[in-house]
Amino acid sequence: MNSKSLIVFTIPILVVFGILMGSLFVVQQTQQTLILEFGKLVRVIKDPGLYVKIPFLQNIQSYDNRILDFDLASIPATLADQKRLLVDTFARYRIIDPALFYRTVQNVEGAEQRLRILNQSITLGVLGQVRLTEVLSPKRSEIS
Repeated sequence: MNSKSLIVFTIPILVVFGILMGSLFVVQQTQQTLILEFGKLVRVIKDPGLYVKIPFLQNIQSYDNRILDFDLASIPATLADQKRLLVDTFARYRIIDPALFYRTVQNVEGAEQRLRILNQSITLGVLGQVRLTEVLSPKRSEIS
């Protein structure tokens, strides 16, 4: 076998191998995956395993199905008695419906942006109604 026929023989094999590898993907136990065709949702996969997609036409979007932590930056808050505090907040969330999650926020960054806005507005709304003494000391019923 000469080198020219070897090249002609190996190029199609490499192309077929590349297409095969582009069509297989693995869903881990901690993931849930969407198959998208030109950005349109085709299928939701929640079970772990090896799956097949159409290469070059379909892509996958994977989300973690565990509880996710989101730590927000400190925000200044003004209390009801006009005292100022610097408040650290955080959020924990889980993606239960990946299709709804994809349709509404598309990715984790979009979800965290919405969580940041909600968390800040709720925190500032609640802290704006209490005085500093109520924040620093527990109520008598909580002590007993």
